[in-house]
Amino acid sequence: MIRILLFAVIGLLLVAIAALAGWVFALHKPLPFPLPEPVAAIVEKYVPQALAHPDAEKDVPKEPQPPPVDPLTLAPVNPGYYEITPAFDLTVMDAQARPKYLVSVAITLVLRTPEQEPLVEPLKLRIRDALLTELIGAVNRPNAIDSTGRVDTDYLSRRAKKAATDLLGRAYVWDAIVTTATQRPAESQLR
Repeated sequence: MIRILLFAVIGLLLVAIAALAGWVFALHKPLPFPLPEPVAAIVEKYVPQALAHPDAEKDVPKEPQPPPVDPLTLAPVNPGYYEITPAFDLTVMDAQARPKYLVSVAITLVLRTPEQEPLVEPLKLRIRDALLTELIGAVNRPNAIDSTGRVDTDYLSRRAKKAATDLLGRAYVWDAIVTTATQRPAESQLR
């Protein structure tokens, strides 16, 4: 019985030694725990890579790197302004498809730099067409008119920015501003 117990203890020690040797040689890492002094001296002599050397390897906590900043998400330092003229004349329809309001909206594009203004000038007709298409649809959506019956210029500005960004890209367009907006009932034009 004592022999069986002795062989079991020796067997467990051999399994533990094999597991630790596999840890050191297969993973190329030092042991994750300190060894007692007499055993550490023997292991240091025959297998020095199994022990972590505190002087050679300092565990200095590293500060996490901030995520990279997309320059297109930053506000331009010196923006350029490109006014789309003449103003857009839009008709807001009621539920029966009759003119309810006549709205006149002037849009100014905020470009990333003033040097982009001459680059945008040849595309003026395409920009007007894209903005007009977007704004005609936008003023006839339910969320274009606020609770007081006025056209929501912030909403129109967001829609104009989307249309301009889709056409020119984020590298050119930072924002679109509704510089002037007028609204009047459509009946005054029909008389």
